Amino acid sequence: MAQEENRDPSKRQALEKILDGGLKLLSAEDLKPHTPCPDSWTFALYVQGQLDEDAQRSINAHIAFCSECYHEYLALAEPEDVMKEVERELHSATATPAERSPDAWRLIMEHLKSFVLDLGKKYGTGAMLGPVRILAETSAVRGKRSSLKLSKLLEMSVGDNTYSIELGLRHNGSLHCDFDGERTPHKIPLRIVLRQETGEALLPPEETNIHGNGDFEFPADKILGGVLVLDLHLDGQESHIAFVLPH
Repeated sequence: MAQEENRDPSKRQALEKILDGGLKLLSAEDLKPHTPCPDSWTFALYVQGQLDEDAQRSINAHIAFCSECYHEYLALAEPEDVMKEVERELHSATATPAERSPDAWRLIMEHLKSFVLDLGKKYGTGAMLGPVRILAETSAVRGKRSSLKLSKLLEMSVGDNTYSIELGLRHNGSLHCDFDGERTPHKIPLRIVLRQETGEALLPPEETNIHGNGDFEFPADKILGGVLVLDLHLDGQESHIAFVLPH
């Protein structure tokens, strides 16, 4: 294993960058050297970049102190995977959306107020509401079973990635949100936060997979009246969809 590492010094150098960048973000609790080694399934997800941020950071800290896991990572990860992890670590401070001040959120809402999507209104295929294009509009036909009372299929971009988004209301009042990555040159999860008009997050953040695909359900008892906002973040870039539900 050591010979393989010496034949490819770029892996070692890249990993050192990961650890240097990651350790700067770690808390004292993260730096405990006696955390247990991750099981093989968790470690495989780590190598593939499929873990959430907290788990990723925890294993970054672990391999800084565990030579066995350090060498296992070097053996499993392809050079391009290592470099993707470097980029993720170096940009993690900006990729994770910070909570904004009330004044900053008011400025966002001032911009969005002209582009509020009414899920109960017909706009027509191809209509634009700010950065959002309406691809299709549907409503349940009386006498036919449908899981959605009404829905709209939308298209919008966040940074260089483009997504189609089905936003719909179920008969039980819950909100359905289905993301499909149409063009995703950046293989990074899209972070999604459902917010009130005031900026308050109604539920913990959700994430798509690295291809931009994800199916989410927001319970009816968590959805308040007024304007709601899907707050979308991708590696420091952000977009928003402001909408209202029919009365």
